[in-house]
Order: sequence, then C-alpha cells, then structure tokens
Amino acid sequence: MALDFVLSFSGTADSRAVRHGVFRRFYEYLAIYAPRTEALERTAFPRSTSIPPPRILSEAELAPLIDACSFISPRIPLRGRTMATLIGLLASTGLRSGEVVRLDRGDDDLTSGVVLVRKTKFPKTAWFLFIQRPRQPSSIRP
Repeated sequence: MALDFVLSFSGTADSRAVRHGVFRRFYEYLAIYAPRTEALERTAFPRSTSIPPPRILSEAELAPLIDACSFISPRIPLRGRTMATLIGLLASTGLRSGEVVRLDRGDDDLTSGVVLVRKTKFPKTAWFLFIQRPRQPSSIRP
C-alpha cells in the first residue's frame, strides 16, 4: 500500500524518494509497537546524486526581482533596500549566499576593488579582486 502511494505521486524521482523515506521511517517507528510491521527496503527509491545546474538570471529577470524588494516591508524600507543590495551583490559577483551574508564592513576595499570572503565553501578565507568595467546602460536602477 505504501509503495502504491509513493508510485502514484507524479513528482520527480527525488520527491518520490523523499516520500518513501518518510514512510520507511514511520514503518520503523511502528515496528516498535507492532512487531509484525513489514520493513520497507531502504534502496527501493534511491535519491539522485546529480547537482542541478545553477540558475543564472538574465537582466530582464533580475530587474523585476530587485524592484519587488521595495515591497518586502513597506513600514521598514531599509529591509527592502538591504535585500535589493544583497541580490545585486549575488548577481554581480557570483558569490554564494552564505559568503555574502558573512561579509562585514571591513571586508571590502572599494578603491582597489578587493573583497575579503571568509569561510568559503571549503574552510578557507579568500581575497577576491573585482575588475571594474565601464558601466553599460542598463534597465537596473542603482
């Protein structure tokens, strides 16, 4: 019955694997109180190990996203501006979200275009040099 329920789900294979995992853990819990409960096979629905490719937004997709930040918290406009700055920094530098959130005031040298990024994906600290190109006219407001 549990396998029929998992297979009836029309989502992705990973979603079916997650659904099966929830049932499997519930069946393990149930077996404590009802020893005749059948165990579900752990490897019946393996999870995919492939990493989806990164989603890179075009300028046409990025502009409305940044504009929508002003509606995040109308009573506290600084929140929207902060989120717009965060999204712009992510889009323009290619840094990971955790790296951007950990930035501090002393981590940048705007005159030379250098940013210190602490605790990157691998436990290390790195200096990044951002080359400033001449600005192109764009639909994104500063």
